[in-house]
Amino acid sequence: MTVVALLTVASVPESEPEEHSRSWALRVAVAGGGSFVLLLLGSLVHDVYVSGWPLVGNTLLPDLSDTTVLIHFAHRLVGAALFAYLIYLWSVARRTGVADRQRQIVALTTMLFAVNVGIGALHVFTQVDSAFLVAIHLGLAGSVWALLVVGTTMSLVPAGLVAAQGAPGGEKAPNTSPSQGA
Repeated sequence: MTVVALLTVASVPESEPEEHSRSWALRVAVAGGGSFVLLLLGSLVHDVYVSGWPLVGNTLLPDLSDTTVLIHFAHRLVGAALFAYLIYLWSVARRTGVADRQRQIVALTTMLFAVNVGIGALHVFTQVDSAFLVAIHLGLAGSVWALLVVGTTMSLVPAGLVAAQGAPGGEKAPNTSPSQGA
């Protein structure tokens, strides 16, 4: 996953984004970081059953002295916070001047996350008995993270540069890199 992130970030042309784009990119990057933390927590307990969903052990505050219960609790707490944050991002994207593509990425990410919450619930309800559900849960989680990396990276590229590079006739935007000969 780190390789995917590095390749995505490395593909961004060297240029200075607008201040609004930087602010949006930071917001999306925070969601991407949260998604990565959620993936790490889930990877630690993906094959360990703890009853109850959405509450760990069917209680609001379970006994956190057990490391497995603590990690499950953290996984669900981070998941709930991230879901709320994604909904917030989606609402900000709809209210402000965020590019259509960015709005679409955040909307798709939020919807995939919601589906993945349901898959996570099924995973608990089947008492961690289905490798298929584990694979789907992990695949969707990885997709959410990848979309957030792409969204962050795309928001750092000025819209004019993207439009010029994708223009019909193969026209490319001028190279504004400092390494360009003077």
